Amino acid sequence: PNDKTSMSNFVVIDSDMLRYLVNTSNSDTIKVYCIFKWLLWDNENKKYISKRVDRYWLCKQLGLEENSGKNLQKITDILQTLVNNFYLTRRKENIYDTDGKYKTVYYYEICSYEYWKAEIKKR
Repeated sequence: PNDKTSMSNFVVIDSDMLRYLVNTSNSDTIKVYCIFKWLLWDNENKKYISKRVDRYWLCKQLGLEENSGKNLQKITDILQTLVNNFYLTRRKENIYDTDGKYKTVYYYEICSYEYWKAEIKKR
């Protein structure tokens, strides 16, 4: 099958971007980036999309206890690293959840290789 639950899917990371990740981060950061590359790919339109993603879901994908403050902070740090290094862009929205409580959610999008390369060179 050609759906997102199939194990036949894979992600492609430019060699420069992968080398930078390997040299400056850790395996969990690389795994999270791969999750985003897989999750945000719209196979029908052959492009990356923006999607709301939360830390609890990411913890679960990494096999971490999602109700642990330590693990949630780890995911926060990983996400910040990916945003700071131009792998992802993040958009913040403030919403009311189903309980009528105010909540902040984040939408993520994959940065292009061209954007990443231009931003990294500015450093």
